[in-house]
Amino acid sequence: MDRTSAPSSTPDLKLHLKILAFCFFGAMVLSLIDRTDANWDLQNYHLYTPYAVLNGRLGRDYFVAGFQGYFNPAADLPYYITKFLLFPNSPMIVALLAGLPFGFLAFCTFNIARNLLPDGGYWVWCGTALIGITGSTCLSEVGTTYDDILIADFILLGLWMLLRARGIPTICFAGFVIGCAVGLKTTAVVFVPGFVVLGLILGINFKSLFVLAGAMAIGYIVSWGWWGLLLWQHFGNPYYPMLAALFPANSVPGLGVHDTRFYPKTLLAWVMYPFFWMGGHSFVVGEEPIRDPRFAMVYFSFAFVGLFALVRKYQRPERNLLATYVFFILGYVCWLLAFSIIRYAVPLEAISGVVIYALMRPVLSRRNNLIGLASLFVLLMIFTKPVGWGRIGYNKTLIEQPLPEIPHHSLVLLDGAPLGYVVPYLHADDSNFVNIFWIKPGVGELFNFQRQMKNQPKIEFLTNLPVDTLSVVRENQKLAMFGLAYNEKNCTPIKSPVQKTIRLCSVTAAQ
Repeated sequence: MDRTSAPSSTPDLKLHLKILAFCFFGAMVLSLIDRTDANWDLQNYHLYTPYAVLNGRLGRDYFVAGFQGYFNPAADLPYYITKFLLFPNSPMIVALLAGLPFGFLAFCTFNIARNLLPDGGYWVWCGTALIGITGSTCLSEVGTTYDDILIADFILLGLWMLLRARGIPTICFAGFVIGCAVGLKTTAVVFVPGFVVLGLILGINFKSLFVLAGAMAIGYIVSWGWWGLLLWQHFGNPYYPMLAALFPANSVPGLGVHDTRFYPKTLLAWVMYPFFWMGGHSFVVGEEPIRDPRFAMVYFSFAFVGLFALVRKYQRPERNLLATYVFFILGYVCWLLAFSIIRYAVPLEAISGVVIYALMRPVLSRRNNLIGLASLFVLLMIFTKPVGWGRIGYNKTLIEQPLPEIPHHSLVLLDGAPLGYVVPYLHADDSNFVNIFWIKPGVGELFNFQRQMKNQPKIEFLTNLPVDTLSVVRENQKLAMFGLAYNEKNCTPIKSPVQKTIRLCSVTAAQ
């Protein structure tokens, strides 16, 4: 078959499976090269929360991983089970399997390109997909537990299905996977308005739109409902610790969890934000330095085509393309207003290459399309700086042996972050872990904690804060709320390749 010719619009299952297998293989190899994930969020809650659920710790521990420790762990359970239960001594196998979501992202992006550019041929479909999935965020999250790629899988699968067919079964399936994405990670809700408008542009009638909305609701309930029920049983709040005003509880500290650190700081930045994260600086759209021109290129393409259409005749995009353009714009605007955190825009980054090429193609001659596509890919890769989230080699483990023993039925106080990943390694299943950072004087959880403390025969203190005089004084001031104190002489280091100051300390009654 000619690689540049378009195959039939409904390729057989065997061809789909071959493409999917190729995507999976490439993603697994890439994940293996990237080594073991050790990002900050993994150290905080991506390991602790599934451990807590599987070991009945929900309601026993208190804010070990902060408020993030109460997020739906469904997306993290496969990684935890693979790492700790199935292949605890085979980190390379864990890394290989962790690459699978990226493979499916590539598969969905390729098929979206195939649908939107039916006459493009394999080189165009592969090239436009490759431009998107090699973005700084997509590429850097391969094999990680951030789950943004996994959520993008659901979002782009829903987009592909809606572009592919308009029948009720397809609409139901698309709505279901979109709802699952929102249930797994609430940040995906920013794409829901775009899907609604996309449906209208595609000519889906209002009855079918209600079906789409209903399927989204079912998907949300399936992926999140079990977790909401658990939170309700333990805390009387299905969104604990959020929405405390609707579900009052003594155990909820005051939370201001909406992260506004990465919002644009000026009016110009709000309007031209994609150009601001081309400089490779940290704390622009994420904690780590990032440089990626893809969103700026999409911005430029829309502006260029708009100006081009004013002076020359521009071919009107067909319905699927128009709907995708609007979906991208609405998704970006909702993302910008809600978060401005680049990790949550992975679905848009993945299809950015398709959007750029589709916009610019009518302006270029057919002969120059492939040359322009190849040149664009090279240019983007030169300027792209993937984010460094943190990795360790296969000869290392997150927590190294030997570990200090915790007496049975102890109460372990924590201060500092991230420390959640330490807990599964301590094998202290009959002990309780309480993060004193989240306990504030004069509120109900302090008194509940004090009552719990009287029933614990032994109290330990786990911290990763700096080992200096000022830090010790501050820690003892916190412990003094509970009539406790500690001395660095009574601390045992816990070795970790990603942190150097973790230690377990014995506490005594304050003098």
